[in-house]
Amino acid sequence: MSGTFVQEAYKSGNEAYSRADYEAARASFLEVTRANPTWGDGWRMLGFSHYGLQAYAAAREAFTTAVGLDPSNGETHYGLGLAVWGEGDLEASARHFDEALLLRPDHAGAKQALVTLLIAKGKAHLQNDEAPRGEADLERAVKIDRKNPEPVTVLAKHYYVTGQKPRATKLIQGALEELAHDPQIKAMAEHLGVKADQAAVKDAAKKDAVVQSQKTQCPVCKREVMNWAAICPTCGAQLRAVVSQFASNNPVPKATWQEVAYKIIAGLWILNGSYLAFQGVQRIGKEGYMPGLEAFEVIMGAINIGVGIGLFFENEVVQFIAKLMCYLVMFRAGLSLILSLGMGFTVDAAINAAMIALAGFQLYILAQIGDV
Repeated sequence: MSGTFVQEAYKSGNEAYSRADYEAARASFLEVTRANPTWGDGWRMLGFSHYGLQAYAAAREAFTTAVGLDPSNGETHYGLGLAVWGEGDLEASARHFDEALLLRPDHAGAKQALVTLLIAKGKAHLQNDEAPRGEADLERAVKIDRKNPEPVTVLAKHYYVTGQKPRATKLIQGALEELAHDPQIKAMAEHLGVKADQAAVKDAAKKDAVVQSQKTQCPVCKREVMNWAAICPTCGAQLRAVVSQFASNNPVPKATWQEVAYKIIAGLWILNGSYLAFQGVQRIGKEGYMPGLEAFEVIMGAINIGVGIGLFFENEVVQFIAKLMCYLVMFRAGLSLILSLGMGFTVDAAINAAMIALAGFQLYILAQIGDV
């Protein structure tokens, strides 16, 4: 068939799709894919037509074909995420939405879908007594969309009910900056006795005003879009001939440096404990060592390993123990520092000063992540 026929069928399918006549759209896009089976756009629109008819398996097959033909198309990954979500595969759906946002950081539909999906997954995990997985999903939803009150309220209630009031308080305190007027957030804040930082609320309002001033209306779908966007994230219409410099910015927040440092610290606790335990085991039965010292080293090593594992899973009791141990290190190193300076041992003094600084840094990270 001629290229003209394919273009006409594609145009006809788009017109039917815009009218929500998905049956007619599907018929047109089936003709397009039969005439030109190597054109990814045809398969993608066929997938959306199937999805509109709730034929999720057929939609998945069409989107999978489209991804194979054009793997760098974010809209196709978004469609595949919707299709597999319709089939009930939440984990695979989240992966496809992530891929869509990697390829199209300004894709509002993929962002909204991912947040909605994470909330659904988080609630399901909490109901199935899978708290760590549920908390992780909801925390990520909060980071991606800080203006959505639902994941905040669900997570805050979970923290409060499970005896993690400090974490609930910190979560609501942060949410008040963006959602100070939301009734659910206000109710949780009153219940927890949290008050909004008025300066932070004003700063957030100013930032929101700046963002609103940068928005315009898409000439095709009439939805709001940033005035620097090259492509409308809702309908995919091309708005600019040259891709904006902002197109490479990923709106999905990554882990903060404090969260990375927290995991590194937990790993160092485990490594240090493993070293102590190994040294103690190596010295058992050897001459020249005080009897019982080996067992003490093994026990201290095991304690350090346990603390490290507990920190990885953000156990509040272990976080509290780690803080106490840091205070003890600072106290002991402080005394040694004073003695070293008095006796003129500059190297020992520098080592003790470094130990104090490291323990203080750990306390800061625990305060940021641990909420204890």
